[in-house]
Amino acid sequence: MVELREPRLFGWVVLDRDGRFAGSGPAPAEPMASRRSASEPDASGTHLRQ
Repeated sequence: MVELREPRLFGWVVLDRDGRFAGSGPAPAEPMASRRSASEPDASGTHLRQ
């Protein structure tokens, strides 16, 4: 996990620890992929943004 602002923001990265796929090492600044989700309350429940 690289980002968290409880209870509404959650971010993480996928690392290539041995360099087989992306060529980068286990450095969070150079991830293979990253995701970030934010939730916001709305009238019907919760709205999730990615």
